[in-house]
Amino acid sequence: ETMKFILALTSILPMVVAVNENGYYELVDAASCGTAMITSEEECKEAILDLGLPRIFAGPSDWDDYPRGCWCGDFNGVNCYLNTHPVGKAAEGSFALCKKFSSS
Repeated sequence: ETMKFILALTSILPMVVAVNENGYYELVDAASCGTAMITSEEECKEAILDLGLPRIFAGPSDWDDYPRGCWCGDFNGVNCYLNTHPVGKAAEGSFALCKKFSSS
């Protein structure tokens, strides 16, 4: 089963992206994932693949105006980053990739 997210891309109409809902990760429109935050580059890359996102891992970042941990957005193209800044915030056109916790 897939879930569709609308991603605002720079100077392009919004694009609908189907993501894998049955994997180990989820997309969250928030400043960070709290205890479900992805904190390593390796896991960030794994989450991108697990969700089936048409994105590339662009590297680490240290920005206070984007989500903490692993996040993707339309900044400098459609890329994903691992933000290590101790403060982060939700930003238009960006979303955090979070670990999904079992409900059982």
